[in-house]
Order: sequence, then structure tokens, then C-alpha cells
Amino acid sequence: MLERDDNLSCGESDNLIIHVAKHIWRRLTKTFLKSPIDPPLIGIFNNTAIYLLLDTLSFRNLSKFNFDGEKIIFAESCLIGSDELKEQKINFKHLPRNI
Repeated sequence: MLERDDNLSCGESDNLIIHVAKHIWRRLTKTFLKSPIDPPLIGIFNNTAIYLLLDTLSFRNLSKFNFDGEKIIFAESCLIGSDELKEQKINFKHLPRNI
């Protein structure tokens, strides 16, 4: 089991993000992630942006997700209500602390 360690060096943390992003992409799209990621964006598939946020989704960081269409956002938790998520075209997916 992998655990996010806040004391990881930058390179180790980046590798963990890439590994998790590839796993998410493969599970959702049934394809391999071929292009580099631009965190928090993993990529766009069938007009849906897929994001990975190793933090809480909140109004404070909502501006990071500027794709106009549907969005799937994986995050540890969410402080935004369901009505606002729907209005922003966000499908929130819980990302466990221990992955």
C-alpha cells in the first residue's frame, strides 16, 4: 500500500503523483496515458477533463479547474456542496489518504 508522505522530496512526490495519475487514467479510460501530465490536470478524454488534487477540493482552489466542460476531480475531500459541484460540471471522486 502506498501512503502519501508529506516529507517526500520533490522528485519522489512527483513520481507518486505520476503513478497515481496513470492508474486513474487507465481505470477511467481503459487506455494508457501517453502524454505528460500538467498537474492538477491528468488529461482530457471524450470531452471530460480528469484532474488529480492531493488536497481538499474547495472554493479556494476551484480556479485551478478551468476546463469549460465536464470535469472529474479526484481529491482527498470536498468542501463544495453538491449544487455548486453540479453547476461547475464537477464529478467529485474521493481519493483515499492511503492509496
